[in-house]
Amino acid sequence: MNPEVVALLFSWNWEPPVVAGLILAVGSYTAGWWRLRQRPRGTAVAPLWRACCYWSGLILVGLSLLSPVATFSRLLFFMHMTQHVLLLQAAPLILLGRPMLPVLWSLPRAVRRELALLMVPSNPLHGPYHALTHPAVGISAYVITLAAWHAPALYDSAQGETLLHELEHTLFLGCSLLAWWTIVNPTGGPRRLSYGRAIFYLLPVMFEPHVLAMVLTFANRPLYVTYQLVPRLWGLSVLVDQQIGGAIMWVAGGIPHLVAVLVLVVLVLRQEERQAQRLEG
Repeated sequence: MNPEVVALLFSWNWEPPVVAGLILAVGSYTAGWWRLRQRPRGTAVAPLWRACCYWSGLILVGLSLLSPVATFSRLLFFMHMTQHVLLLQAAPLILLGRPMLPVLWSLPRAVRRELALLMVPSNPLHGPYHALTHPAVGISAYVITLAAWHAPALYDSAQGETLLHELEHTLFLGCSLLAWWTIVNPTGGPRRLSYGRAIFYLLPVMFEPHVLAMVLTFANRPLYVTYQLVPRLWGLSVLVDQQIGGAIMWVAGGIPHLVAVLVLVVLVLRQEERQAQRLEG
């Protein structure tokens, strides 16, 4: 087998904090999910498909931060873009798992009750939570974060094993979770946006990656110094590497948003059909 292929397949980066965080996230959710399943109507409260979404989201996080994608992101721009796309696509899957309830149920009863009280509207901490999950906060955080970290000066400063690089990944995942919060509605309570308004909410989040991808794909020169200073692999020039990265963002980066818009359109049509049936009845 080609040595470069072997290096690609086996260059996993087992960072202890990331591994520990993923084990904790999987373990707490799975324990709580299983406990919920043992209760009456447990399969309705904790369906298998939601758990599969959550686990799939964490798998994407693991692939982004631990797999050869992370290792080679220091040498190849398109690998770094793949890493970002995986992180951004993990967020809606994690939220579709509705993790708050299973994680609460993984805890002892006394602790579970105390934490559940934090979500009561009369609790002083409910105000900051309500503000943080406001649609305007989520979309603003996502759009600003995505644009800022692709600016050449900040992008180049964050490369390598630095705290700034770790902050970049944390903000990508965190802001993506905030942006998708309103769309997915992981608490299962009243929606902050109707299905129709949620489609318009998604438009900036949907089109921004395409604009960035166009810039990367059609630029006639390399935009980032980082990849001009590292050894070139597989015969890829810096510019071609950048163009592949732009294409990955363009094609793969928009898939979750497109799927979400299609689902929302179907939900709007079903809602209108039910309203029409009630009026006729």
